[in-house]
Amino acid sequence: MKRVLYIDRSFKNEIGGDKNRSRYLYSVLQSKYSTHCCIALWPGEEKKDDADLYIETGDFKKPLMPYAILNISNKDVFQVMAYIKQHNISIVFVRTIAFAELVNKLRETIPHIKVIVDVDLLLSRLMKQAWSASPSLKNRFYLIQWVLLHFYEAKLFQRDYMFLLTNQTELDELRLTHSATKFEYLQNTTDLLPEDPGVGKLKEIVFYGSMDSSANAAGYRFIVDRLYPLVEDYLYQQGYSIIIAGKGCEKLPVTKHKCLKVVGKVESIEDLLKQSAFVLLPIFIASGTNTRVIESSMAGRAVLTTPLAMEGLVKVVNQDYIVNDEYKMTDVVKSMIQDAEYTIQLASDLQQEILKEFSFKGFGKKVELIVDGC
Repeated sequence: MKRVLYIDRSFKNEIGGDKNRSRYLYSVLQSKYSTHCCIALWPGEEKKDDADLYIETGDFKKPLMPYAILNISNKDVFQVMAYIKQHNISIVFVRTIAFAELVNKLRETIPHIKVIVDVDLLLSRLMKQAWSASPSLKNRFYLIQWVLLHFYEAKLFQRDYMFLLTNQTELDELRLTHSATKFEYLQNTTDLLPEDPGVGKLKEIVFYGSMDSSANAAGYRFIVDRLYPLVEDYLYQQGYSIIIAGKGCEKLPVTKHKCLKVVGKVESIEDLLKQSAFVLLPIFIASGTNTRVIESSMAGRAVLTTPLAMEGLVKVVNQDYIVNDEYKMTDVVKSMIQDAEYTIQLASDLQQEILKEFSFKGFGKKVELIVDGC
């Protein structure tokens, strides 16, 4: 049996699409291989994952090192090396390129070790989109990180690792520029059982996700600044509200809009979705938000979102619920409120595609193929 060391940030008791992907990956690895877990903590962060090994990340960054790349001390690098040798680990599986410097150092000392990097989505592209959405001196951080990540990723992708991506479009582009590199598509998924498509008992339209994310913060601003003014009167007449949920909501600008409620972190996203009328995901920065699309669909809810948010869902195209501006989105919001049968049909159409392409069973088989092929 292959021995795998899975390295990640805390994920077992955390909420969010990226944390769900971590849980699904670890679940498959645990069930099929002799899998050990290493968790990287911020200084002072509580140990809550029951991991086999803990390491600490530092705040110090080397000059020209992208902010997203974690700094792991030499002491902790040596600790990971010793653990690998002690337990005869043959594969190191890291979640995102945040751990790139760590695996580079491991490879220098243990050249035979196999490395799998779950890139998920291209961070350089995310930074480019964030900068393009609002180019200003105040937002120069995104410009700087875009440039740094562009060159860092280009160099990283020259290494003899296996790189996994959730977005087929990004994967195809990378294969054109890095033809010798090993890339694989690993879709997002969910382990939720499908609920019957429907409309919840509450007149709530839900936008959820971590508001610490630039993509979600931009989505919130889109709702407040561009969509909400167009739908406020109609929402009020129909008794509907837009609900904003997720961690980091305390950092959002305060709003006093009568039909927009910021509820923050909730105990159960699944319960929130089941009670809602439908889900709103106006994502214009980054891709790969399809974890939330999948979760919402499996909860039986229709999703109103953007082409970019659906980009990783390669089979789902040309649908009423995929729009790219506030005016079209306003029209669909009104139609979905007016006609429950129309909303349920949208939910059913999406769920059928999700069940065909993104089942947990299919995800598990793909992970096995990738690991066994190392």
